[in-house]
Amino acid sequence: LTPSAVWRRTCSALCPMDTEADELEGWSYPSEVSAARKSTAVAPPPAAHASQSHRARDGTATCHPGTPPPPPVAVARPTASWLPQLPVSTCELQERLEVAGYAVFDHAAGPAWAASVRDEILGQVSQGTLTPSMNKLAAARDSVTGAVTAGHTLAKIGVFELDLCVNGEVREPEVLRQCPHIRQFWERDGPALATTLSAACPSLKLTGVDSIKLQYSNGTGGCFPVHYDTSLSHSRREVTAVLYLNPQWEKGDGGELRLYPFPLGTVDVAPRMDRLVLFNSTEMLHRVLPATAPRVCLSVWFARDGGSNRMSLPCRLPRAVAEDEGGGMLKFLLQPSNRKVLTKIVYANAWAESFEDAFGTGPEVQEALALNRADSKAATSTISAELLDLVRECLPIPVPPELATPVVCEEPQPTPSLSGTTPESAPTASTRGPLVAQAAAQPAAPATSGAEPGAQRPAALDVMSGTFGGMYSDAFIATVRPLYDLHMGVETMAPLLYALIRFTKPTIVMEIGAGYTTPFMLQALKDNYTEITHLRSLHQVGKCVVEGMPWCVESSVTGAQPFPLLQCVDNLAHEHTTAHLVIEAAEKLEALDHLDLYFKDAYEFLHERKGAEVDMAFLDFGQGDKIGVFITELWPHLRPGALVLVHSTLTNSLTRAWLESMREMANDVTSVFGSFATMSLREPHKMFQNSFSIFQKRDGFTEPILTKYP
Repeated sequence: LTPSAVWRRTCSALCPMDTEADELEGWSYPSEVSAARKSTAVAPPPAAHASQSHRARDGTATCHPGTPPPPPVAVARPTASWLPQLPVSTCELQERLEVAGYAVFDHAAGPAWAASVRDEILGQVSQGTLTPSMNKLAAARDSVTGAVTAGHTLAKIGVFELDLCVNGEVREPEVLRQCPHIRQFWERDGPALATTLSAACPSLKLTGVDSIKLQYSNGTGGCFPVHYDTSLSHSRREVTAVLYLNPQWEKGDGGELRLYPFPLGTVDVAPRMDRLVLFNSTEMLHRVLPATAPRVCLSVWFARDGGSNRMSLPCRLPRAVAEDEGGGMLKFLLQPSNRKVLTKIVYANAWAESFEDAFGTGPEVQEALALNRADSKAATSTISAELLDLVRECLPIPVPPELATPVVCEEPQPTPSLSGTTPESAPTASTRGPLVAQAAAQPAAPATSGAEPGAQRPAALDVMSGTFGGMYSDAFIATVRPLYDLHMGVETMAPLLYALIRFTKPTIVMEIGAGYTTPFMLQALKDNYTEITHLRSLHQVGKCVVEGMPWCVESSVTGAQPFPLLQCVDNLAHEHTTAHLVIEAAEKLEALDHLDLYFKDAYEFLHERKGAEVDMAFLDFGQGDKIGVFITELWPHLRPGALVLVHSTLTNSLTRAWLESMREMANDVTSVFGSFATMSLREPHKMFQNSFSIFQKRDGFTEPILTKYP
């Protein structure tokens, strides 16, 4: 499917012209529509009972007699905090986003915080701060350029909203002052949640909160048409988060969020109280069904790193489909340019129905729908019959039940700070989410000298659930097993490298000789990023402390967070190499973002290499002088304090001779290596591949003194 002018016209014409689409088509949305909103700023119509007539079919909103709007809510200081506590593993959350394209969490913010935010929004509703939700619809376009030449600005029926913060800036400071819990989210909890999400799905690269919108439907049939939240490549919005705040919602009240995670099937999400929905802002087609009862929600958009590529979600087929014979044919449907066009053809009827639900059946709506149908027909004519047959035969793919079921979050605990003691209300290991670092020490055993084996011991600080990491899972062992070959002799070297990387937290790691050790190193880098990301989120809210003292070095939890990377090189020359299996393993571990793999000669790679200095290098190739020449050329690429590990150095005569020469130079600061330290270790039970040597570049490097006591 090659993008063309007619297809681009289809992409823009078949969606309601939200802020981003307006700019795409040459409309000046912010000034024109904002002015229209100010001129029509009135108190929202009162909520109506479901039995009342809930829409006017001429495209205008109507006011019905009914229950009065809620009374003004007194503004107080925040009484609750939303520290992100998502009790789902990193891999599971990433699976939900990458396969289903969305994730749903129940009890996401906690009852106290959610109720407070609901009261704040309803307080603004009662003051008439929210104004009718507007959309522009394209009605005509130039036949040559495809540019929109006419359109209509219409209000959604019974829907009111307020853009509180836009593009990283506060638009309504006085309203934000009156909403302390929402302000707390804008300033503190939102950035922490962005950090948590990036840790779970590093490809997102979220930098914080971009925009916040208050939304209220009065129960007169208000809804949203089918649309994408943003359609411009330069928009900062990456992830949409909607927190629903409707404690009395019942089936039949409407207002469900309908998602179209193409090529998966349609999903309806009920707007229950304290339910959080996450999805991609640019590629998740969605709408809101008509609501016959009042509906309140807080919509948040998280910003991405402006220098990074957009994350396409969904980006993987369900495993069962991917492994099927037709899976390969369907993978191309996940390409954003293909998916956006096909959804507008597959869901053309849903598009038209949603427009009439949201805006009525007036002449302006019919004019816009006529243009949509013409553009859809033009796009359909450019697609081969074979492709259309494939789409009709294979789609939609059912959403896997395990991904469609909402994740039930534990209520936020009142002890989120790191501590050496455990308050009575501290969460137990069975209830704590793995993305949350908390003190979860067990009660101390009696202080007796004759304690039975296995008795509980005094409490100890537990960070990130104690010792944690992907290497300790059965799934990890199953993934790396096919890469093992006895001739390489790295069955204990691999976990040692994992532990060493976890301990020293390097940013740039180089590996010469890919294979069994590679996934261990990748998993360590991924786990490091998860750990530091979460510690940074705790630091942002002042809770990364132990006994009143900082737990982390300031520079490690502030400023730009580096993304750790493994630069792996292999020429595939070894007869027992398993380097060709590395990419598949990295994909299964969901660590491919941390890997740069080069199938070329190591010397050639080093001569061409540019970029950041190396923090750690693992060399597992050749022997004797060959290693010596390579390390000499590698040394200038090393950062002061960097570590170089060389495998199999002690018990073979060729490499031992080189090692002895290095040991002599360790005491000679005038050598080409300058000042460095070295040590070697041996596996005494093995004849071959039984040792390694480690070298540290000491020139310009000194460990800091941070505290007086250990």
